[in-house]
Amino acid sequence: MNAEGGGHGRSLAGSEIPEGETGREEIGLVRAYRFKFKQLTSRDVQRLRQLANIDQGDVPLPAPKLQQHLVAPIKAMIEENHSFGYRTVAGLLGFNKNTVQRIFQLKGWQVKKRPVGFRPRVQALPSVAERPNERWSTDLCRIWAGKDGWSHLALVIDCCTRELLRWHLSRSGKSQTAESALEHALINRFGCLGHVPERFLLRSDNGLVFTSRRYTALVKSYGLQQAFITPSMMYQLAA
Repeated sequence: MNAEGGGHGRSLAGSEIPEGETGREEIGLVRAYRFKFKQLTSRDVQRLRQLANIDQGDVPLPAPKLQQHLVAPIKAMIEENHSFGYRTVAGLLGFNKNTVQRIFQLKGWQVKKRPVGFRPRVQALPSVAERPNERWSTDLCRIWAGKDGWSHLALVIDCCTRELLRWHLSRSGKSQTAESALEHALINRFGCLGHVPERFLLRSDNGLVFTSRRYTALVKSYGLQQAFITPSMMYQLAA
């Protein structure tokens, strides 16, 4: 049946839809097909609505179904590791990432990223640090620590000498890990904590740790100037 009701058509399940039925009879027809073919998806129902010319409010969409054998391990993992996103969870559990993302959305487990203001970006032109303490670079990554599981490693380097100033390894991926690495690097280079003798750049990516209020306030208190790389341009960290 086409949109005007003429001719014969086939449902998505392969059975014929009789012509000439209108109004409540068409609504009953769609409900009957849904009862007969329990595996109809939301797209199938929308297609049947178009074929029967029924308003969207007359036949509600089927409620989304969650696979509980997938929900349980996902919930256990994010309760243990609050910083994990759906891609990390899908990779570690061996699940389809689209399925995991859908479960995150239906359960309300996705965290909305807070809006941030203007961030000073690294210049697009190639640049090279000509002297020590002209520009430092810092980063935070996850590494596998064997029987201790996943850990977070924060590092600070001098972009001129390529010297690894200091690093900090922690189970937590919070800002304290990056803060500790930065403070140890300042002590290693200048002998104590405090305002640096001459202001220089501290380059990092756009992660939540380095853009957090706590970390940015700490960097500012030591007299450093933050600069953020262009998204997806990781090579700028070491330039």
